[in-house]
Amino acid sequence: MKPVIWLALIGALASTPVHAQLYRWVDEHGKVHFSDKPVDEENAETVDIKGPPRIGQDDTVQQINDRVRRLHDTENEQREIESKAAAEARERKEEIAKRCKRARIELQKYNGPVYKRELDGSRTYLTDEEHARDKKQIKEWIEQNCKES
Repeated sequence: MKPVIWLALIGALASTPVHAQLYRWVDEHGKVHFSDKPVDEENAETVDIKGPPRIGQDDTVQQINDRVRRLHDTENEQREIESKAAAEARERKEEIAKRCKRARIELQKYNGPVYKRELDGSRTYLTDEEHARDKKQIKEWIEQNCKES
């Protein structure tokens, strides 16, 4: 555990800005020199060194973080919308499959005589025209709605 504390302390100290003095002077040949110690006090001038910008301390980083957060929120919302749409499409497909199955069963019933049960319990058989018309309607509905299944 102690190495972790030491590493944290070293990291904190390393991140603090270091102020060093830099001197600039021109020699007798007109050449510019830089040094950390002044060679000639009269001709040397101190150069102000600005450290690198501190990352994570200004508004632009916060703005970037806000943009990234909004992007993630938008992506999550989009995924949720797509997930709901896929679930609804699955439900519609399942419902159509159920209706197609019922329609096919109903169509099979039309291979023989078909009757309607009256309120008093008696049977009324469909005429040939009614039978053909109803069978045709069921076939057309199946052709239009049951292509995939």
